Amino acid sequence: MRLRRLDIFCFALAFLAPSIVQGKAPAAPASPESALVSSFLDRHRVDGVVVIQQWTCLDVHYRESDEGLSGRLVGVVETCIQTRAGCDEAGVVSTQDDPRIRLDDVEVEVRRGDDVQRYRRKDLRWIEMTSRGDGVITLDGTIAQARIPGLQVGDRVRVRHEYELKGISGLMPHQLGFSGLPCLQAVYEIRVPVYYMLVWAAQGPAASRQRLTHAERPDDGRVVHTWRLDADADGSLPTCRDRYPSVGIKPHVREAGRDQRDATWCGDDWPRTGGAYLGEIQHLFEPDEAIKQHVENVIAGVTDRREMIDRIYASVQQRCRYLGLFEGAGGLIPVPAAEVYELGFGDCKGLGTLLISMLRAAGIEAHPVLVLASSTERLAADIPNLAQFNHYIVCADDGG
Repeated sequence: MRLRRLDIFCFALAFLAPSIVQGKAPAAPASPESALVSSFLDRHRVDGVVVIQQWTCLDVHYRESDEGLSGRLVGVVETCIQTRAGCDEAGVVSTQDDPRIRLDDVEVEVRRGDDVQRYRRKDLRWIEMTSRGDGVITLDGTIAQARIPGLQVGDRVRVRHEYELKGISGLMPHQLGFSGLPCLQAVYEIRVPVYYMLVWAAQGPAASRQRLTHAERPDDGRVVHTWRLDADADGSLPTCRDRYPSVGIKPHVREAGRDQRDATWCGDDWPRTGGAYLGEIQHLFEPDEAIKQHVENVIAGVTDRREMIDRIYASVQQRCRYLGLFEGAGGLIPVPAAEVYELGFGDCKGLGTLLISMLRAAGIEAHPVLVLASSTERLAADIPNLAQFNHYIVCADDGG
């Protein structure tokens, strides 16, 4: 079953308890005024579903015992069904759950005139499946879907998710708005301690980025960063490249004050952030005796460096199969080279790490390279956040 486009959380990599953040979960802002909503709905009657409000709040801090950012993630999407086809579009609720992104609760509210029907997580029938995407399967994570029963044209549907976060490796990119759906109000909040420094970049069509606003304010020892993407005062939206305004926010914790650690999720520049990551994984490249002997046999009698690289690369391809299985921090940290060699399979990080180990055993300089492999996204080059990347390849010095 394919996830629908109304899914509200976008975690590109699987870096993925009791409550980490004390107190009540943050409350979503009030729904837009009824007159504005009516005008907005009138302008978009041909769309099967329109989004009245999209709100996501991330409240996190660094926790040493978790080796990463921990806290709470809360999100709300409120939609209105305009056509019969829209009943199917708005009727699927999706969740994810794994040890680092733990689902706490789901609430669904269906408003039909003066009648309101409410559902909790236990009230819906869920189909649960292994979390997978782009050829990767997360062993300790699941995705679940449920259908909201009895939806009709004109219904207002409000879905609220709450998650506990434990030791995530970085602030994930987030999409404000839906390029294929009209959205009246989109809000993204990040709450961090006042002594944290947060930097960010916005990506999307110029017409969309021009509508983006950002503000920050103190709130009881924390700083709240808020990004907003709103329709005009009369409920109208401009025509953008992908139909409707949508902006990607790429945030990053640059400094964490007294919580600063040499962790992969923070750093004020690429050398610091990348260097911290390399420090975490450097020992995984160490070749054991079996790898050393294998490399010796593969390059026996060869003196040309490029031919050595070709032979070692081919031997990895022949010995190992690609298998994107991992759990927990395995979305970021590779399996040791010796383990990949013994098992005969690995994901991009595992196969790359084995290749680096073999090349180094042959005396050839080699390094890991993180890549953003996407036909639509662009790297925010000024934001040294490793969470932007979704692929791992190898750079080898061939002498040229």
